[in-house]
Amino acid sequence: MMLRGLITFWRKYGPHVEFLGIIFLLIGNTYMKHSMAFKGFALAFWMLCLILYITTEKNYRTIRFWFFLVIGVILAMNQTLQLVSMVN
Repeated sequence: MMLRGLITFWRKYGPHVEFLGIIFLLIGNTYMKHSMAFKGFALAFWMLCLILYITTEKNYRTIRFWFFLVIGVILAMNQTLQLVSMVN
């Protein structure tokens, strides 16, 4: 029952939530370069979106998924490297 509600939520609001996750990653890579808290939040939000997408969608062959995955991985890797360099 809960999974059905999650699937319904994701199909209705998924594209908007994914877009927000990409925007957070972009902001973290450009304007908030020195904020570890925002970078951590953006990475966690993107990973949560990815997990929700994987658990709720049956077909991963949509352009939306691959765009979200490729752009997100590029931005997340860049952000992770920036976080590691900030810690050191």
